[in-house]
Amino acid sequence: MHIVAELGDPVPRQPAEVIQAAHRRQWDIITADAGLARAPFETPVFFDRAIVYLQLESAGADAAEAIDRLFERYRRLAPRRLYTVTPGRVKVRQLPARQQRKSGQ
Repeated sequence: MHIVAELGDPVPRQPAEVIQAAHRRQWDIITADAGLARAPFETPVFFDRAIVYLQLESAGADAAEAIDRLFERYRRLAPRRLYTVTPGRVKVRQLPARQQRKSGQ
């Protein structure tokens, strides 16, 4: 598990910057930030890993139970998917298919 501060110096501040940095490091994202979960749908950013959005009332034990429920249902997270975990269910949505930019363009 990693934290945002490990993504670089300076630390990415905008959701699209966080997603790009996580993509370069090949990290999946677990977040409670709605803006970060929406970013692939609102900005032209390529991300081919999984995003888990914890849409919960409180953190702590609720988050641990939600993560357990996620992995009971889905043993492996599929690439290019947004998993929205609420207190009652897990919803899966495919991330937009954006063309990956080639180096030098």
